[in-house]
Amino acid sequence: LAWNPYAGFAGLNVFFSRYVFSIGLPVEKWLYFLAELSHAESRPERFLADGIAGLTRLTWVSGAAWRTGHEHGEHGEATEFAVEYENPEVALIIYSRYRTSPALQWHLRLLGQLLGEFYLAKLREQKLLQQSYMLAVHETGARLTHDVKNLLQSLNALCSAAEQNRGVDSPELQALIRRQLPVIAQR
Repeated sequence: LAWNPYAGFAGLNVFFSRYVFSIGLPVEKWLYFLAELSHAESRPERFLADGIAGLTRLTWVSGAAWRTGHEHGEHGEATEFAVEYENPEVALIIYSRYRTSPALQWHLRLLGQLLGEFYLAKLREQKLLQQSYMLAVHETGARLTHDVKNLLQSLNALCSAAEQNRGVDSPELQALIRRQLPVIAQR
């Protein structure tokens, strides 16, 4: 009866819902911070460390620890009230100042998942940047190879024509060389 009274009165369920949903207000500030950090920081490991530092500014978070394939670290203070989140690239442990209710555990896992997804996006962005760099190097190398090959073929054709007229000063050969050498030099 106290939870959901009849006759249009609000019961304890309204206060409980208001409490659960008000827990998220600092989260909105952290999400804004996380989005801004995502634009400002391009290195995934630095992004993760700064994101964890921002996460520990929340009132109910006392500290956090993370582990990736290459690095690990901690920020803040470890407590006995921990919530863990793990994806293939990062493992997070978020420590709460207080005993975590199921709603708070859900919130902390959601925060960990958001940070983990942003970190994965940063890793994909870095990998895509490296791939585009390698593609540019490959394309430049292929074009340069093609141009050098064409130059060598032209010089080979001139040498072959000169070899056929060995010992003879023909005006056609001299005209061919006069026409082709400036073109080769220009290329």
